[in-house]
Amino acid sequence: MDIAYPAAAGILAANIAASTALLLCLIPCSLVYWCVDEKKGLRLNIIILISFWVNISIKFLFEQPGQLWQFWPFYRESDHVIGAAVENAVLSPSVAAQNTLVMLVITASWLRKGRFYVFSALLSVLIGIALFFIGRYSCADIAAGWICGGIIFCGYFLFSDKIESFAAAGGLRSGVICGAAVSFLMILFPEGKESIMTGGLLFGIILGYCLNRRYINFRSACLMQEKNACGFIMPARFVLGMAVLVLILFRVEKIIPQISSSQNIKLYIFLCYLLTGLWVSVAAPWVFIKLRLAGAPPEEQ
Repeated sequence: MDIAYPAAAGILAANIAASTALLLCLIPCSLVYWCVDEKKGLRLNIIILISFWVNISIKFLFEQPGQLWQFWPFYRESDHVIGAAVENAVLSPSVAAQNTLVMLVITASWLRKGRFYVFSALLSVLIGIALFFIGRYSCADIAAGWICGGIIFCGYFLFSDKIESFAAAGGLRSGVICGAAVSFLMILFPEGKESIMTGGLLFGIILGYCLNRRYINFRSACLMQEKNACGFIMPARFVLGMAVLVLILFRVEKIIPQISSSQNIKLYIFLCYLLTGLWVSVAAPWVFIKLRLAGAPPEEQ
């Protein structure tokens, strides 16, 4: 137990950092799912998680020794005057710049007005500048994040409708199978805790959405006609949902040091994020309905 604890503690520290990055992605996605439109929330959750997985996969590839694409200097320097990173050991696309661009552009596409695209572009640029001046990423990292984000949201606009139609043609069971297959691929490559987290969370959200459609039938728009919906119901949904989500995510801090086997740690991390996804997509909506913070519409014909 004493020998395994330092390794578990190391996994714990990196796990908490990755948990924070995923939590920052889940906050706006969960807000859309619980308070705006559950279908759009599902799409946003899936595309952001895929974007997160693409980011860690690219970082994994560029960190492999002896590859032709490792043309970056093998050192990191920081300008202590402005606090900005000026060089990077390897190319490391900024996950914050990448996911912010994807999220803002997709959200602007739902609003269908040109000024929202302009606002999304300007906000993405400002966030990138802020990331540079706090010393978190170099210019090359931020630019690489924007390029990856641009490719991802272009793929979303080109293929999302076809993929959704294919999954919907087979019913809820087909949706669960597709979610499990994508989750398995995420866990398979690259090896590491971040891919396990992302795969578990993705499968949990897709499985929960299918269970919601089959048994709960939660609709975000229900009770929107109530006068106090925007003033009380929607904030109450978000605060309650996020409080439990944070509790589930960071509960790992108490349990990982007690697990001696690295295989058990991986399994626990997967189950933790699977439960997190289930909370977002089915358990929280069920609680909202029971607390009269949401209404269950009549069964669809």
